[in-house]
Amino acid sequence: LDYIREQYNRAVQACGRDWKSDKIWEHFVKFETDNKNLIEIYQLYGRILKNATQGLNQQFDKFREFIKSTHPKELMETSEFLALRKEVLASLKGEKAGSEAAE
Repeated sequence: LDYIREQYNRAVQACGRDWKSDKIWEHFVKFETDNKNLIEIYQLYGRILKNATQGLNQQFDKFREFIKSTHPKELMETSEFLALRKEVLASLKGEKAGSEAAE
């Protein structure tokens, strides 16, 4: 798997910024999807979305579907997830308190 991933990385380094490079990116994502490497898929989409390619809108739609279907715990370390969760809950608590005070 590492050898194949390395070859995909070499390919996208060579031509991944080209206008018509969508196919190589799609194949790379499919490879990682077939091997159930969720973190790798997430990181790949981060790389894909930094490039203006012909199919950027479709790639973004696929990324949105991926995010909707994947639990955040599967995309980050446990400590990072818990810290983010704590931050979001505190933010929500602050918004709730602010809206109650406004009423």
